Amino acid sequence: MRKFHIIATDDDRASEMVMNVNLMGGKVRQRTIWHGVVPPNSYKQIGWMARMATPEFYLFRMMAQSCDVDARTYACEMLGTIVTSLTTSYLDDGEYVVLEEPRLTVPEMLDYLSPVHYDNDVKRVESLILGICGTSLIDDYGRFVKGCYTLAE
Repeated sequence: MRKFHIIATDDDRASEMVMNVNLMGGKVRQRTIWHGVVPPNSYKQIGWMARMATPEFYLFRMMAQSCDVDARTYACEMLGTIVTSLTTSYLDDGEYVVLEEPRLTVPEMLDYLSPVHYDNDVKRVESLILGICGTSLIDDYGRFVKGCYTLAE
């Protein structure tokens, strides 16, 4: 059974989404009401009445609702090649996998946010992302995870 995380902008829409997941034979593992700005191209259609958040929207939401340290950690995972249970639901705590390429690039993320550049959360996220560009933070995070976590099969 596939588990879903519902993200909606109000309770009525969230209830409708839960009903659709149940009709598809899935299970809702988490339900979130997002009150922030939703940039264009934040969702990808995956079926009739079903869509999923793009990696850009996922990263934006997680960074916007986190403290600066946690926000940078999310950025390291999404902009790097090391993935843990922080951003991947099928991994257990303490496990990691190595991707062939990052899920996102800095230019992709900044392009995604540009239509809503006026928003304060967007400004903060852009600043945090630009602050790690040109540093070794993403590589250092990867070395840390490889030293402390177990490579998943």
